[in-house]
Amino acid sequence: MSITPLKPFFSYFGSKYRIAPHYDAPRCSEIVEPFAGGAGYSCRYHDHQISLYDTNPAIYEIWNFLIHEADEGYIRSIPDTVNEVDKDLDNFPLAVKYLVGFWLAKGSATPRKTIGEGWNKKWTAMGYKWFWGSYVKERIIKQLPYIKHWTISNADYSTAENRDATWFIDPPYEGSCGQSYKEKNLDYAKLSEWCRSRKGQVIVCENDEARWMDFIPLVNAATITGQMKDGKRSRKGHSLECVWTNLPKTEDTMGRPKGSKNRVKEGVELITPEVSTPAPDAPIDILLPIKLRLEEVEKDRKLLYKIHSLLQEYLF
Repeated sequence: MSITPLKPFFSYFGSKYRIAPHYDAPRCSEIVEPFAGGAGYSCRYHDHQISLYDTNPAIYEIWNFLIHEADEGYIRSIPDTVNEVDKDLDNFPLAVKYLVGFWLAKGSATPRKTIGEGWNKKWTAMGYKWFWGSYVKERIIKQLPYIKHWTISNADYSTAENRDATWFIDPPYEGSCGQSYKEKNLDYAKLSEWCRSRKGQVIVCENDEARWMDFIPLVNAATITGQMKDGKRSRKGHSLECVWTNLPKTEDTMGRPKGSKNRVKEGVELITPEVSTPAPDAPIDILLPIKLRLEEVEKDRKLLYKIHSLLQEYLF
């Protein structure tokens, strides 16, 4: 039975929420995220037993608060408008300050202290759902009951007990992409050995700069959003997301092997015509449309990628 995915509880740099459907679905009853961050993969499969680990104090405090302390009344008591975290949230614990701080920017690796003078201040003042306000509070309140069985540990990935589980491992990336994280410069040789030794299903995330495992391309994903211009959000580019997994690929929801030429992003379906070999004497008016359609498939898919990326800008 399918479930409705939870939306992100906070915006975090490197979150895998939007591209999570491109990874294999969990095959075990428990999901372990040893570099939890925003737990984008777990939000997609929240009905599993979820075990999060993170050494970042801000990440730990937020998840511990949401899982063990937050309720509807508490979330409603947080002001809708926050311009300066320390001033406007003076009577609230660090967990709330961190939570709101991440919502004062998009895709940040650290929580902000102020809303700033740029485009995020403008759109927050308008009550837009990208930033902290009543919409975000209602989202969190609605979703809280679905994560009360989750666990969070303020611990290093290496402390996680090896057991049969779906290990979704999304560490700070090797190379330039990983320099924004507070925790960086990992011992990737050690991490590689640890990943390979996990029991169950293992999914390891990286980008195309990484060489510490035999990663293969997964999806070309839009990077962090840029500034507002003429009412539209610009993007800084695209990142080739890669993956290593210890189990054979499964088919995606459209019945095609993952990573196949015809694979498209979630929510955009490209129908490739089923064409049987025509008879040698088939009329030209039958063959020509088929030939032309097949030549357009590649162009169609690229166009759909662009359309999907634009739609995603306004969904999350």
